[in-house]
Amino acid sequence: MEGRPLVDRVGRARSVILKSQRSVRHCVESACRICFHHLTKANEILGAMLLTRHNLTCYQDLMAQMRAAIEAGDFAAFLAAFEDSTAEGAEVAQSTQS
Repeated sequence: MEGRPLVDRVGRARSVILKSQRSVRHCVESACRICFHHLTKANEILGAMLLTRHNLTCYQDLMAQMRAAIEAGDFAAFLAAFEDSTAEGAEVAQSTQS
């Protein structure tokens, strides 16, 4: 390690940190999905409350993106990108159910 320039060592350290952050984020997302699944299957009110909050947040984000696209005069491009992304999600969901 001593022979490598400091910039290279910092870059490698940053890469390791980013990979570990992605790994932690994936673990948290997996744990959340497992928790939501359990709460909804057990008919716990907390599951419904958390999922409602999640859905409302997603809806608000979508509306904010739509408003920004309308203000920029680029709603058609936004709509096309949104339809493509939702079609891909539907294909993935169908393939996992089969």
